Amino acid sequence: MSVPVRVARELLQAGHHYLDIRTVDEFNAGHPTGAVNGSQSGRRSLMAAAELAAAGFTGITDVEGGFSLWLQNRLPVDA
Repeated sequence: MSVPVRVARELLQAGHHYLDIRTVDEFNAGHPTGAVNGSQSGRRSLMAAAELAAAGFTGITDVEGGFSLWLQNRLPVDA
């Protein structure tokens, strides 16, 4: 399941967690405010979401367009 970046921000504001699986360097260069890094050795979000769901986690969503679209929508970031 994927959600638009604005929906992802609303979920984050409502208390959901944003797991940014980009590399540590990418994360440190800027990330959505409130996100935590969970880099997975070059694997990206759809694979990470599938792995989390297979491990029994629920409510997993992928952010459509990722961090690039987050930036294009001028949503808050931390560096």
